[in-house]
Amino acid sequence: PDGVAPTSPLAWTLTGPAAAEIPDDLTGASYSVDLPAGESLVSVLREAQGTPHELAFSVAAGEVREVVLELPALLTPVTFEARLDTADGPLITEPVLWSVSELSDAPGNPLDIELPAGAYTVDAYWTAEELSQSAQVSILGTDPRTVVVVFPTPLPAARVIAPDTAVA
Repeated sequence: PDGVAPTSPLAWTLTGPAAAEIPDDLTGASYSVDLPAGESLVSVLREAQGTPHELAFSVAAGEVREVVLELPALLTPVTFEARLDTADGPLITEPVLWSVSELSDAPGNPLDIELPAGAYTVDAYWTAEELSQSAQVSILGTDPRTVVVVFPTPLPAARVIAPDTAVA
């Protein structure tokens, strides 16, 4: 994705005229092979995620050609939680509205989504208390992670009433 070569192991298969052999141990992001003219199909298995991808292409006689198989961005499972007072405090039970950078707002607590690698600003809005908190989050790799936003316990509303006049 975005022109970046994958770093996880890839298993390649190439079919077509003369059925070019690819060594079993070829797991890198690219390889070169001479092909005769005709239609071919390149397949790659992203081994760590178990996701297959393929691309059909043709080669004309005498043509030197580079074939690029764009792989989709890897997604990381992320759970967002809003808690009271500390990162391991009680989960807020009233609705929380989450905004994650340019993504659409989503309600839930916890909220489970998948994000590609990158840096994000996360805003949590606790609707019952009309309070918000923000956090900066960097997503690297594909291991599931939990992001906790901590809200202070709201103080009860207080009212002081005094008489119009005071005794001297």
